[in-house]
Amino acid sequence: MTSVADEVKSLAGRYGIVPRTDEAAFLARHVNRIEGVEGDEVLELIAELVIRGRLTKEEGYRLGLAHSRERHGLGDE
Repeated sequence: MTSVADEVKSLAGRYGIVPRTDEAAFLARHVNRIEGVEGDEVLELIAELVIRGRLTKEEGYRLGLAHSRERHGLGDE
């Protein structure tokens, strides 16, 4: 069974999408961390896929939620 992370990384690779590394992304990561929100590369890739129109918002929400559930061992409820 393919993980959500593998699915997202494969899709991003197909479209040549990588997480942003500009100053705005750097600042956003640190503000999130200060607020207690820990993201990861997969969530950043999902956001980039939505921003670039490769996923709909609904697909992005679904993948983000599924990834979070996988990360925290919550299963597919």
